[in-house]
Amino acid sequence: MSKPLSIRQQRFCEFIASGMSGGKAWLKAGYEASDGGSRKLACEALTKVNIAARIAELRKPQTRKLLLTKDRHRQLLMAVAESGTEKTQDRLRAIEIDAKLAGFFAPERVEVETGPKTLDDIKARADGMVSALDLRAHLRAQAEASNNSGTSTGNGRQPDEKEAPRPLSRWNPTA
Repeated sequence: MSKPLSIRQQRFCEFIASGMSGGKAWLKAGYEASDGGSRKLACEALTKVNIAARIAELRKPQTRKLLLTKDRHRQLLMAVAESGTEKTQDRLRAIEIDAKLAGFFAPERVEVETGPKTLDDIKARADGMVSALDLRAHLRAQAEASNNSGTSTGNGRQPDEKEAPRPLSRWNPTA
């Protein structure tokens, strides 16, 4: 059995249960403290079992009044929804809120592709991109060569052997 609370401790518990901050409750209960010491002393007092138990006991009626269970919320909403005296808008809103509480509007699971996961996946993707770029450059060069067919390269110069299409190459990440 814990020892009974002193009058100051009882008043401190009452002030805390009413919602007052620890430091203010400490001072208002009649304790003295230096600069900022009231908060520290109140914190230490709140760790004591008998004081914490008394505060919980004082808060129990308040908590019971404020606490509505999910089922009670749904009962009240259904009473509004089924009432013939409420506006249609209010009844529909009550049905919507009840459906949300019941979990009918839970979001569907969506899978998101985040890209390559391993180094091999990244290399394979990069190889594909490089191959596509090489193929594009090769096709562009062939198209220019066939369009110009020995007359001009499109930049005002005559074609020479150095401008022949490049062969396709593969990207080597280890090189």
